[in-house]
Amino acid sequence: MAPLPSVFSAVFRVAAVAAPIVGRALVDAYKQAMINAQAGGAARQAVLKSSKMSRDEAIKILNVEKAADIETIKQKYKLLFENNDPSRGGSKYLQSKIEVAHRILSEGQGGEAKQQT
Repeated sequence: MAPLPSVFSAVFRVAAVAAPIVGRALVDAYKQAMINAQAGGAARQAVLKSSKMSRDEAIKILNVEKAADIETIKQKYKLLFENNDPSRGGSKYLQSKIEVAHRILSEGQGGEAKQQT
């Protein structure tokens, strides 16, 4: 019966060493999940606030002139949207703002813009 207590002792020591490591890994995973949730939430909030974006703000976001034609708006939109692709290090939040700005400026161009987009 002498080996049995030493086995329990060894198992207990391994568990005592592993518990803080596993605990830290769980805490880090939870923190990362919260960061990811906030990033996704920011993109959703931008879309929800889309109706509050003014035409002037949309012009600033796409960096176009006030009297820009629909083709210029589409070109700037495409360039900025592709440059902010999250798979290339961009931001979903910025992409959503660019999309909303494009929609506001396109709708402001009248029927022609709605047919082309």
